[in-house]
Amino acid sequence: MNDADIDFDSQDPFPYLLPEPSYSIAKRHSALVDAWLGLRIDEVEGRLHTVEGQQLWVGLAPERMLTPYTEIRMLLELLRPPASNSRRK
Repeated sequence: MNDADIDFDSQDPFPYLLPEPSYSIAKRHSALVDAWLGLRIDEVEGRLHTVEGQQLWVGLAPERMLTPYTEIRMLLELLRPPASNSRRK
């Protein structure tokens, strides 16, 4: 995939892309999906506080902790079991 951003499509917000986009492009696309879903990750992270004596991941940039949606979709496609004509009983 080239360095162009992924166009957001509300009909296919979690596209299956091959070749896989660069991590920076996938992160930018994920920010668009988060906004579309109404997730306010930065706002929530900003409300978290450290607790003295505990080691927490508070303060790290949210995108460092989140897996891009395109990567999740790729993994789900790879794990998808083959279709079967018979039902298990």
